[in-house]
Amino acid sequence: MGSTETDESGGTGRRYRKMTKRCFGEVCRSFALSCSARLSADNSLCLILKRLIKIMKIEHLAFNVTDPLNMARWYVEHLGFTVKRRMLESPFAHFIADESGTVMLEIYGNPGAPKLDFPSVQPPALHLAFVSHDVAADVRRLAAAGATIVADVHELPPGDTFAMLRDPWGLPLQFVKRKTSMI
Repeated sequence: MGSTETDESGGTGRRYRKMTKRCFGEVCRSFALSCSARLSADNSLCLILKRLIKIMKIEHLAFNVTDPLNMARWYVEHLGFTVKRRMLESPFAHFIADESGTVMLEIYGNPGAPKLDFPSVQPPALHLAFVSHDVAADVRRLAAAGATIVADVHELPPGDTFAMLRDPWGLPLQFVKRKTSMI
């Protein structure tokens, strides 16, 4: 397309040239990721890039635990998760999603596979972090429901409020209220 030719929308080729320049090198992947937000879904270059670059999304994070039924129930009752699928026989897999519906955990009990020893895991090495609108209230509520406090409510730069707990099975849980939301 020459510099004076028009594209399908009747505009000049500037948009096309600018778009294709951005596709080279490391920018290509970010272009494909944001392509549909900037251009119409029927743009052929966007469709080609999306087919060539495999864009991955995490489906779930799995925990093989000793007590999957009670652990899944606790997450539903006290953390607001929703059961998406469950098995009522071994391995008692429960797929549970947070309120956004975009984050899912699998809690199951496979007796033939190793299990993490959550009480021995140091929270900086592994923890699940939850957005909290009132960290102190969540700490009190969850401690009353069987969680243990590892690090009570505290503030860290740049003004974020945190607390670290362990669920009743020892898995570290962080609760955070960010001064400026990250997601």
